[in-house]
Amino acid sequence: MNERFSMFIEYIKRKKFYFLALLVVVVGAGLFIYFRWFYDRSDHNQPVANESKQKAGSVVSFEGTVEIRPAGVDDFLPTTANQMLYVGDSIRTAKSSNIVLLLDLEVVVLDQESEVVIKTTDNSNDTIEQNYGKTYSSVEKKENQKYIVTKNGVEVIAIGTEFLIDIPKDSEVINGYAFKSSISFKHSKGGFDVAELNKTSLSLKTLEHTDSPMSDGEKELNKPYLALLGKSAQIIAAKKQAIKAKSGQAASSTGVASSTGSAASGSSGGSGGSSRDSSIQGRYSNDSIEDIVNALALIKDDALGDFTEPGGGGPPGGVYHYPPIDLDNLYTGVRGGRLYIKWTLGGTIPSSRQTIDDNIIESVTYNLKFSTEVDPNSSNNCGGTTAFMQINIQYHANGQIWYNPWFNAVCNNSGPYGTEDDWSFATTGNGLAHTYNSGIGKDSIVYSYSMADLGNFFNAGDTLKIDIYSEAESNNWGHYSFESNPPHWSNYVISGI
Repeated sequence: MNERFSMFIEYIKRKKFYFLALLVVVVGAGLFIYFRWFYDRSDHNQPVANESKQKAGSVVSFEGTVEIRPAGVDDFLPTTANQMLYVGDSIRTAKSSNIVLLLDLEVVVLDQESEVVIKTTDNSNDTIEQNYGKTYSSVEKKENQKYIVTKNGVEVIAIGTEFLIDIPKDSEVINGYAFKSSISFKHSKGGFDVAELNKTSLSLKTLEHTDSPMSDGEKELNKPYLALLGKSAQIIAAKKQAIKAKSGQAASSTGVASSTGSAASGSSGGSGGSSRDSSIQGRYSNDSIEDIVNALALIKDDALGDFTEPGGGGPPGGVYHYPPIDLDNLYTGVRGGRLYIKWTLGGTIPSSRQTIDDNIIESVTYNLKFSTEVDPNSSNNCGGTTAFMQINIQYHANGQIWYNPWFNAVCNNSGPYGTEDDWSFATTGNGLAHTYNSGIGKDSIVYSYSMADLGNFFNAGDTLKIDIYSEAESNNWGHYSFESNPPHWSNYVISGI
């Protein structure tokens, strides 16, 4: 046995080159098999970790069978509620299914049997590639930022609008419908615009297009999408508010809730201060913004004592002349992404409930209607009102006083209407009263709104048409006092300050 082993060792010594080569091949093959196995089990074949991907938005709601293929993955996976979305993700819907997405601040509805890919979300563009199907998009107007839908090199560009894109599967046609404002098509041969309530059909082969006004039936195509958005309105609003708060677009915390704010103490005169009165509630801040207030531009110099009749709801002998709602001057300006408004008045805003003869003054209200329409009086869109902004101060029987600055912005339905209550707006929300040196106990009122919350329906320096009126309500009369400021829909420049 020992002799045979010795002979084997001697043989290896004589043939050592061949044995070394064989050893290298065996070890190399083993290492290759191991690392191949390890690679197949590793993250190289899995989605990129979310932390390293660019967030694009989230799922708002969905119905039926909806699937998402994360960037870097071969297979589509079932959608989950409130799922985060990332650049590169693909989303598709099956028959009788739909999904509502929030991409940055843009709301996108995918109809049944549709597929899109999220291409970019950044400070300049939000872009989706629509492979096929129908998408309905509600786009906020944001300065220097566009929302784009692409298909085979064609771009559909939107800034502050609502529109439908229909790309039938396995077709070479893009159909576009502009329901609010306009959309722009751009391609290698040029481009063109589609006006509000118009449609286009563009050939992807020839890049030729045919445009025409929508028929009455086509004007109804957005109703199912608006219904879906309506069902998800609260979720959308909450998600948008969170996005704006994170990006610093929202109001400061001093105005988020009444319990955290402070208001003027109610004494007349003086320069304001930070004293807190628990009877003052609502959305307000007592922080000084005097540098902004002093920079506001005068847009309306009104005569005092020019009260008018409201056309109903007033005393039979005519409205009472109540100085706290009598406009003297109106100032506006935009700074830091907020619209600031100041009314100076013919009298001091009460610090408590007032009783005048047999009338208890329950509220004073200051209203502004803004329009971007060429002729608001003949408009079929919310009576020409692009945005309605109001601040009212309510005096409650328990001694509490409430500041209520709020708004409706960007009309999104057309008439005919039964009443103004039938008007519908794309966004609604609250502003912030500034009570450092205005408000109760003073002869002026100052308040502001986030331009983003207003849908960025205008830019600083734009000329807008504005309708101005103010009113006081008593326990006896809806219009105890009233002042309208003709001519209605006068042109004013809203300046940056």
